[in-house]
Amino acid sequence: MRRPNPIRVDDRLPPVVRGGIVAAWLAVVSASNCTQYDTDKADVETARAVFVVDTGAAPGAGARYASLEAALDAARERRRKEPSVPIRIEIGAGDHYLDAPLHIGPELSGTARAPTEITAVAGTSPRLLAGRRLELHWTPYRDGIYQAAVSGPVFDRLFVDGRPQVRARYPNLDPAATVLGGYAADALAPSRTARWRNPAGGVLHALHEGRWGGMHVPILGRDADGHLKLGAAVGNNRPSQPHQTYRYVENIFEELDAPGEWYLDGGKPGGAILYYQPPSGIDLSRVEVEAGA
Repeated sequence: MRRPNPIRVDDRLPPVVRGGIVAAWLAVVSASNCTQYDTDKADVETARAVFVVDTGAAPGAGARYASLEAALDAARERRRKEPSVPIRIEIGAGDHYLDAPLHIGPELSGTARAPTEITAVAGTSPRLLAGRRLELHWTPYRDGIYQAAVSGPVFDRLFVDGRPQVRARYPNLDPAATVLGGYAADALAPSRTARWRNPAGGVLHALHEGRWGGMHVPILGRDADGHLKLGAAVGNNRPSQPHQTYRYVENIFEELDAPGEWYLDGGKPGGAILYYQPPSGIDLSRVEVEAGA
């Protein structure tokens, strides 16, 4: 009995992490790095079904698709109808943003004589990026902070020219701090939280009481007496109160006070507002801004 052939995806080049956005470099699959099969090459080439992910004008034959997801859907349908036809999905040059994880299941699997290949258009080096590019119109807000309307899903990671930015936090990020990038015992002190107009959506990050890892505690808002309402801690399977010293708070608008920090206000009618304090020397009209998935 012939074993189904695993889908061929070129693995000569390792995944690249650019600013926290996972980017997979794809190259043309060649006989030198793929399992050899007892397949007549001429027969496979003439019968192959080709699906091209083309955001530009990639040359060559094959049906064109605007996204890899659409090409995979078409390839699955072709495999279902014609299981004996080899399938080749070619990804064109450029950056391809993924709205969700790719699902490449057994329904795409072929055989030795009819494999499924996922590769790059010859001579190109496309990238698959987990996230989306933001098209923003920035206007000044105050104190060196800019604002821009954002549509689409909310997000908790922001990249400017491929570099991760810092979600508004207290204390401010200290790259030299080995614990939590900086911590403060007064992160939830009433004297500080009293000036937070709408703390819902904030997060308290802290070490376990015994310093066995960390935890994340969502801030749900305020109760009738004005005290903070905290949700259940997540991220640690050893029940504990958050450490009283090793802690910091994140995603609070009033803590947006340092270059490179940002805050997304998702509670605006018709969409969200992104606030950002760019570092010195950053021209917001020239940078590429991306949101992590």
